[in-house]
Amino acid sequence: MIVVTIHERTLGAARRRLAGLARGAGMVELRLDDLADQDWQVLLQETTLPVLVTCRGRLSGGRFDGPEEARLAVLRQALQAGVARVDLESGTPAEDLIQEWPGDRLVLSHHEFRPGTQGLEEHLGRLLSSPGDIVIKLAFMARRTSDALLARKWLRRTRAAGRAAVILPMGEEGIPARILAPSWGAAWTYAAPDGAAPAAPGQLPLSQMAGLYDVDNIGPDAVLTGILGSPVTASLSPWMHNRGLRNLGIAGCYLPFATSDAADLLLNASAWGLHGLSVTHPHKEVVLPWLDDLSDTARRCGAVNTLSFAGGGIQGENTDGEAACRALEEALPHDWQWPGRKVAIVGAGGASRAVGWALGRRQAVVTLYSRDAAQGERTAAAIGALHRDLKTLGNDTREILIHATPVGTWPNHDVCLLGSRELKADLVFDLVSNPRETLLLRRAASEGCSTLGGLSMLVRQGEAQFHLWHGEKPSPGCFMAAALEGLRYQVGK
Repeated sequence: MIVVTIHERTLGAARRRLAGLARGAGMVELRLDDLADQDWQVLLQETTLPVLVTCRGRLSGGRFDGPEEARLAVLRQALQAGVARVDLESGTPAEDLIQEWPGDRLVLSHHEFRPGTQGLEEHLGRLLSSPGDIVIKLAFMARRTSDALLARKWLRRTRAAGRAAVILPMGEEGIPARILAPSWGAAWTYAAPDGAAPAAPGQLPLSQMAGLYDVDNIGPDAVLTGILGSPVTASLSPWMHNRGLRNLGIAGCYLPFATSDAADLLLNASAWGLHGLSVTHPHKEVVLPWLDDLSDTARRCGAVNTLSFAGGGIQGENTDGEAACRALEEALPHDWQWPGRKVAIVGAGGASRAVGWALGRRQAVVTLYSRDAAQGERTAAAIGALHRDLKTLGNDTREILIHATPVGTWPNHDVCLLGSRELKADLVFDLVSNPRETLLLRRAASEGCSTLGGLSMLVRQGEAQFHLWHGEKPSPGCFMAAALEGLRYQVGK
């Protein structure tokens, strides 16, 4: 079940949030931190969903700054008004209400906003010592994805004790566990209304939880895949892969793993139950030492964008290079021949490696341009390309210019690495897929260049990943339609 949190400062704003709720919510959490001295009871008439009332003080991460007696009075009023449940913070005077009301009307919670997991086992033990019909809740900050996995471990413990529980990590690293929590046995998970600020770090909008990730329909045996990167907020891959799973009727979910610690996730891949991972910036080369096997393509270009977990090992593949070349070939004249064609690639990371190597196989003359000379020279040597300092880009001529850095990706889409002087090419190809038309592409078009965005490459590399993991291909156009929907959603936000 998904509980959507209404956390507004005025009754009017709370009313509008309730009226605008998307489908998928099973219960509403009404946060009264700022509404306690207003006629908040009228809000109970604005929804047919069960209501959980919370009034959280500042020491517990909330905004209510009145005396404890006033806060307790609000919680009593909520119970008397017939709300489904109220949330009581462990270790505060609110616990006194346990003696006054049936446990099936109460949630006993502890929120730990300090980083780290020290002491959380003890907090869970204290929550478990409460009367058995109370739902217990533990929320904590996850510093890495392995911290987030503790939610699964502790939900097993609460289930073994016969207790209903909500255990959720907070922060970006906790997002996958917040999505999977109901499938792990949590009584519910939380979402924010679309367009509202999250009430807790890592809380996703309701339309993503109920629609994009379809939280309520993730079963314990779901085929789990995901994307590993930092950041992954702008990634369209969850839109494509989750649409593909539904298109083929595969019970699974594709999750966002935003972390700077790739090794931590790979070491715990089996605990997450992962079947495969897409790999994006900055991990395409970082993960190589952790892999058990590489495809010939991945070995030769020295970077991966795809991981498969089978037989206890991790296999690496790269679908970027071929996807980029196919996208280019579709945009170029039908009689285009690669041998001898001059191609400039800006960047020296994993994407540059893959695309440069694939173009080199087609006998194009590839030159990498980078700000980091040492990295650029290493990358160029590894794939048989030339290297130049980025400052010299405007001095040279070429037929195709490829931008292969993440600069210009949404939400920082008003940034461009190259000026008009550098845009000397017949065709400028920006691998950035979000936004669809980057500042670089607009600038190139104004200089008379033909342009190609990264969306077609993204779709092709994703389709190849999907086939590797699931042995099937989604219907034609499925991934592109999903990617465009994701772009519209992010622009609409």
